[in-house]
Amino acid sequence: MVYVDRSGSMAGYLAGATNLERPFQDIVSTLPGALALYGIDTSFRSFGTRISENLPAAGQHLLEPAVYSCAGIHRENCDNSESRLDHVFEQIKAGNNDLAVVVSDLWFTNSEIRSSGLAALQPMLSDLLFSGKVIAVYGISAPFDGAIYDLPDEGTEKFSVPYTGRHPLYIVVVGSKPAVLDFDKALGNSGSKYLSEGRTNGAIQRTLFAVDPGPDAPVETAPLGKSSDSRIKLSKFSVTPGVAIQRFSMTKAPASPMRANAAGPTWVGPKPGSFLDDAVWAGPMRVRTRIWTKSGNACSAKSWLAQNEGVAGWHSEVTDGLATFTLDSKRFAAALSAKGTYLVTGEVQRTSLTLPNPRTEWMRGSWSLDPARAMMVAQRPPREFPTLNLSEFGRIMETALATAAERRNKPIIGFTFMVKVDD
Repeated sequence: MVYVDRSGSMAGYLAGATNLERPFQDIVSTLPGALALYGIDTSFRSFGTRISENLPAAGQHLLEPAVYSCAGIHRENCDNSESRLDHVFEQIKAGNNDLAVVVSDLWFTNSEIRSSGLAALQPMLSDLLFSGKVIAVYGISAPFDGAIYDLPDEGTEKFSVPYTGRHPLYIVVVGSKPAVLDFDKALGNSGSKYLSEGRTNGAIQRTLFAVDPGPDAPVETAPLGKSSDSRIKLSKFSVTPGVAIQRFSMTKAPASPMRANAAGPTWVGPKPGSFLDDAVWAGPMRVRTRIWTKSGNACSAKSWLAQNEGVAGWHSEVTDGLATFTLDSKRFAAALSAKGTYLVTGEVQRTSLTLPNPRTEWMRGSWSLDPARAMMVAQRPPREFPTLNLSEFGRIMETALATAAERRNKPIIGFTFMVKVDD
């Protein structure tokens, strides 16, 4: 489902379009075909204070300027004075669509919400993220020729100014991780050269918000580095056919005096490529290890018995944003009462987010307009007219993610391996 903002200011993207740069038109016209290649059907709805029913003809009438200026047949029941993004996200939250797309200038105006601006969006955004949804925010530098509405003056009034230049357009994508990644591929493969090249040439900025920011990639089969401890050796013992996982054999016998302090296998992370590109993940972290022992000859979920988490035999610490786990063979062997096969995991969990986060820096820079500067910017418009309070939208998104991550209590990265212990 694609929700298109029908506020009056959106007409400026249609009027300002050139032969080479027409992102609004390209989104409406090319997105359905690009998404269809990934098995995603597209329908359109528009929204102002209300959300329309599904629009006919793949929403092509959304490319008529009269829709936004409420001229002609579009004058009746005109709904272009407010953009009720809160209603849109409520509908997305209540629906069961694998992918929802919102196209808007993110110029949030809502006279019916008494809380400050975008704050009304935070609870539902947090709920969406907690449910496992991923939210991607794309900022698109777009040509514009129209009015910039609802600028705050030095008092309590608002004013509008005509503007010709560039003004950011936004796409907010909400969905499962695979669907959001498919959307990004569809955008990159769009028939529109401007959209397909925008991420590489800087015309399009992107930030991903997800409780699980890791990529959809195969699990690393050898996450631990080499050991200098003679009691621990890489092994190929069999547990069940077809399981690709790093395995060690370890003897409980004392180490020789010359190697008494030798280091065991070590994992250091997060590593480059541990997370999706542009994902918000940096922040304070904590670590933990867990261990299971195999019972019997079968190999199923019921075959593994959880051990005390505090006796896994690890040295672990977090320094400068990196977690280090080192297996201590002496402590590990002492923690286990019998020889056998053990499954060990190490987990890195964020306890909060770095705020403001490095991945939202573009939302706080030249793309955002501070209300206190609105009058000055309107009097001497820059080449690119920024978005009112975009920095606040970024902060709301960060806070929503931090809340969801705390509620979900889920590790963001880690590793798994097996150990066979002999006498």
